[in-house]
Amino acid sequence: MTRAKTKSALSRVQEYYGQIDRFMAAVVDEWNPPCKRGCAHCCYMDVGVSLAEAIYATEILSRTARGKKRLTTLGDRAEAVSRRLMKRIITEPDFTIKDWLKEKQPCLLLDHKRRACTIYPMRPVACRTYVVEAGTNCRHLQEHGGTVGQWNNHELMELSTQWMMHLADELGEPWMATPAPLPLAILFACTYWLMGSAGVHELMARIGFRSPTDLVVMFGEYAMRGKETP
Repeated sequence: MTRAKTKSALSRVQEYYGQIDRFMAAVVDEWNPPCKRGCAHCCYMDVGVSLAEAIYATEILSRTARGKKRLTTLGDRAEAVSRRLMKRIITEPDFTIKDWLKEKQPCLLLDHKRRACTIYPMRPVACRTYVVEAGTNCRHLQEHGGTVGQWNNHELMELSTQWMMHLADELGEPWMATPAPLPLAILFACTYWLMGSAGVHELMARIGFRSPTDLVVMFGEYAMRGKETP
C-alpha cells in the first residue's frame, strides 16, 4: 500500500469523525460541560488511540517539505517520551496510569503557549468523546494527580475500534489497527509518513517489538494494573 493510497483511504476517517461529532453534540447539550478554548487540563492524560488515528492526525504534515521537518521533530520527541514510558512499564511492576498522570506529561500535540490542540479537527475518538462533568474543578484535580470526570461510552469506543480495524485491513496494513498510548502512536505515524511501512517494521525491531501484537499485550497489561478485581 502506497502512502498516496493511504491518504485517499484516510479521508473517510474525517467523515466518520463527523458522525461522532453529531452524536456528541447531544451529549454536550445534556451535560453542559465547562470546557472552553484555553482550558487544557484534559491534555495531560494517558490517551489511548489506534495507530490509524495517529496516522490520520499527522497526515497533513506529510504533504509539504516544511511539514515533514515537523514530523521529524515530533517523531524524535515521541520516541523520547515512548522510551521513558516503556522503560517504566517494564522495570516497575507497580507503575500504573495514575503514576503517569501524577507526572503531568503533556500531550505531544498540545500548543503550550495557546493551551490548545494543534490538530483539533483531526483529534482522535478518545478526545472527541471526552466530556467533563459540570462543576468539575479540573485545575484542582490536575494539580493533585486526579482524573477529571468524564462521559464514557464503551460501546462507541468498541465500534470505533472495529471501524479502524476494517480500515487497516482495507489498507493492507493490519498494524494500523493496533491501539497504543498517544506518544507511541505518534511515533509510529511520523515514521510511516517519513519512511513508509518498511520504516515502521524497522521501528518495531528497534524498540523490541516482534509484531504489533507485542505492543497490544504490553500496554494491555499496563492498562489493567492497579484495577480492582472481583
